[in-house]
Amino acid sequence: MDLEAREQEAQPLLGKLGRSKFVSVSSKQQAFQASISPKTFTWRLLVLVSGPQLAFVAMLFLVNKFLYWHPVLVYSFAGLTLSLSTWVLKFYRKEPWQLWLGRFMLASTVLGLVSGCLIYFTSSVYYYHYTGAATYTSVVPSQPAESILDAGIVNFAVGSGVDASRSIGFQSAADGAVICLAPIVDASMKPQTPVNVFAYGINCCGWHGNFHCDDALKPSARYGLVRPEPAAVLPPLLRDLASGPSEETLAAAVRLQQASFGSSEPVKNIFVRYVNDPLLAKMSFVDTAVLAALSCSSLCLVGLIACASLAILGAGKIRLILQRLVA
Repeated sequence: MDLEAREQEAQPLLGKLGRSKFVSVSSKQQAFQASISPKTFTWRLLVLVSGPQLAFVAMLFLVNKFLYWHPVLVYSFAGLTLSLSTWVLKFYRKEPWQLWLGRFMLASTVLGLVSGCLIYFTSSVYYYHYTGAATYTSVVPSQPAESILDAGIVNFAVGSGVDASRSIGFQSAADGAVICLAPIVDASMKPQTPVNVFAYGINCCGWHGNFHCDDALKPSARYGLVRPEPAAVLPPLLRDLASGPSEETLAAAVRLQQASFGSSEPVKNIFVRYVNDPLLAKMSFVDTAVLAALSCSSLCLVGLIACASLAILGAGKIRLILQRLVA
């Protein structure tokens, strides 16, 4: 007894249309099982995923590791990888699924370069900036800010500290956060003395007299990471990626602090993150970059596996697999 007769006997209420659908789906499943084995599928998946994923990860690493000191190396590797991808796309095409290897490598290289640059300009560049910038020691907060404008890290003199009693919280509509500001003073400064250096933070203070940003409450803390000018670390088209509050927001916060406590305005202000360990503060940018790179790499891998599976099996076969899983 053939397959159709057995099916009709087992399900007498099944109509002609239902039987034809059953036979059609069954034949497609048998054709799929005969066309590609799990071993072949796994091999093709490894071929389509490994190279593009390696190109993506390599671009992330090279951009964040060498763009600051050796940009030519990064651009040269990107050009070499794109050339290799084009060569693979042109010559590795014996079977239809092989065409996707070059396409995936091209896409992964471009996405890796873009993702690496975004991570670099939002995190890694600040680590390299503070590593290469000047460090000043025994700085007195009352001295003119112009004398330390090129500083990256400032070590304040003994007796200096954050005056949390004169801190303010400024609600910034542009940043969507409370910008916290507190003057850094020394024992020689009076309440009317112009303030040159401010500690700042985001969402870490009250409206008045309650400042607990970074390590401001630690008596041993005497270091400041100077907020760099966006032009010093970012290209013109990426100035919006600058970390922390904008210059206009900080200037508005300074005006509010001066109006609240009656201090006069100096010629120039310097804004710092007040920390106890500058090395640990610098490494926080590296930690952020590593976590972002791991997240991007994981998303790329998942996307490559999905796209490679679709390229190998085709949309129709994937639908059949999903139907079998659901059934």
